[in-house]
Amino acid sequence: MSASRILFATLACVLLAASCGDADGPRSGTAGPVSPTPVVAEPERPAYGERSGWLPALRSTHPGDLIYLDPWLSGRASALDARGGLLVAAFEDGTVSAYPSSGDDPYRLGLPDEPLPEALWTAKLSFTADRLESLDGSRILALGSGRLALLSGVDGSALASVELGSATSFAPATTGGTLALASDEALHLFAAEDLSPAARLPLQAPPASSPASALGRFAVLLGDGALFSVAADGTEAWTAAGLDPRGGLACDGGAWYALDAAGAVASFAFRDGTRLDPLSPGPWRRVLGVDEDYLRVIDADGERVRIGLSTGISEAEAGSGTVSAAEATDPDLLFGPDPELRAAIGNALSKYRPDLEPGGAGSISWRVWTAGAASGGSVAGPLFFAYRYVPEKSVPVRFSHSAGDGREVLLAVFGALGEELVSNVGEHVDPETAPVPLRAGETYWIVAGELGATRSESAAVLSAR
Repeated sequence: MSASRILFATLACVLLAASCGDADGPRSGTAGPVSPTPVVAEPERPAYGERSGWLPALRSTHPGDLIYLDPWLSGRASALDARGGLLVAAFEDGTVSAYPSSGDDPYRLGLPDEPLPEALWTAKLSFTADRLESLDGSRILALGSGRLALLSGVDGSALASVELGSATSFAPATTGGTLALASDEALHLFAAEDLSPAARLPLQAPPASSPASALGRFAVLLGDGALFSVAADGTEAWTAAGLDPRGGLACDGGAWYALDAAGAVASFAFRDGTRLDPLSPGPWRRVLGVDEDYLRVIDADGERVRIGLSTGISEAEAGSGTVSAAEATDPDLLFGPDPELRAAIGNALSKYRPDLEPGGAGSISWRVWTAGAASGGSVAGPLFFAYRYVPEKSVPVRFSHSAGDGREVLLAVFGALGEELVSNVGEHVDPETAPVPLRAGETYWIVAGELGATRSESAAVLSAR
């Protein structure tokens, strides 16, 4: 085992130990009246020299290439974006702050014994952002709870805002001055400069991927295995069928690349969607990206492979590592707990859904709790959503959902060690859990997901009281 892996494992254990509370096991039964419990965003990093319980977390993207993830941010931020020397962080209280990132480590805010650098600017949103996207270095797009806000990357001033009406977990795409965002019902097109609506294109199925873009066109994979593409002005749309909705999407301006149901690379003419000769039979697990020479994919064993666009010949990408390393900067990996805790919660959820692959891609999506958090809403999405919840007061809290009649939605609360504290599953599935005593400042995970074999396209809205 390399020194960096040993350091990472040691640090992960220390961080877990620092956040542990008492492990009292599952709780059930009734309790007295409860009061609303606000979620706190701790605003202060430990002062200079106060390093107890605060250690750097090293996350690998490629062998020999380490990202330093500041645990002050990863433990408190709801979203991060680091590009062009600027690190932008959103917090649960709606604030967004920008910092200069540290050299070659984009998610670093200095060394462990240094004070937190002064923010270049701080803005206040009316919602908690669960995604931040730097559009061109001068503008920051914040998304959350079905709302969008466009901020100046220079001073954080508000440039525009939009009520989308439905939440989305997908990243936006831009081309030719147009921004595309996929919700469960439609592909929304906006002017990237001021978010003025350009078009709303209904989708035949919920999206299974973020939109991809190139040379004035967008495309998105849908949950029914279709590929939908449209010009940036909302015209010249076409649809292709028979694809793997979880297989990923890439474009080089000449063709769109995805996986078919058998795992082979399918390609389509950029402008009109004409199906081209298969590039490689595979089977492959996922399309990662494309450049002028190679299409990069993940094979069945999780290894990164590149396929020559001119030859169709595949070869292992030297020093590429596995899928977990390739996707280390994914928000789920940045904001989810450490691997040991992921595994503990995943294994506990397996008793509710035997088809769950605890370590499988897309099984659990890790997010930050916000008022009215929505679980699900996409038949191609993850089986479970796990929300980080940090109460400000030590009081019992009851969690509930509104998901329509006849749907069986699991609600479970897990502690800092991955121990299940309470769930709504007993003799029958209630729309709420029993009250569970929570301690101020402790980290909990609120997990929700459908228990039925048939998944709904509408989201279950969660609440706490």
